[in-house]
Amino acid sequence: MPRPPGEWKQTVRQAPLELIQTLQEFRNPSYILAGMTDATLDSWMLASRLAVLLHCLEHIEKTTTDDNCGKWANDWAVALRNQASADLELINLYSGDLWKPLKRLKYQGMELLKLCRSSQKEKKRSRKVHISTEDMA
Repeated sequence: MPRPPGEWKQTVRQAPLELIQTLQEFRNPSYILAGMTDATLDSWMLASRLAVLLHCLEHIEKTTTDDNCGKWANDWAVALRNQASADLELINLYSGDLWKPLKRLKYQGMELLKLCRSSQKEKKRSRKVHISTEDMA
């Protein structure tokens, strides 16, 4: 299934979920993933990272006993949804105003949330988030 980068970009834009399903059924998905550029893989996983981040923020909002923390998590979830609805490709998932408090909260113990940090190298982060979200598809 080797493809030129342009074809991968088009595929991840037009059929991101179908591509995940295909990878789940493919005997050696790492063969396909290895053929993608990091930029294509990162673009493909943007919606998944946003979904993970929103899920984690909602979890924080629902489980925290600190009203300020809950409001903060809700405000960020609303802001990210608004950004995504305007233009997903321009969304900023790595604002220091979001991640510094999350770090102080020790990511509420959510390992998946840690994978969405900007400090993770693009290739490593994207591949881990992809693997972690495969079951969500």
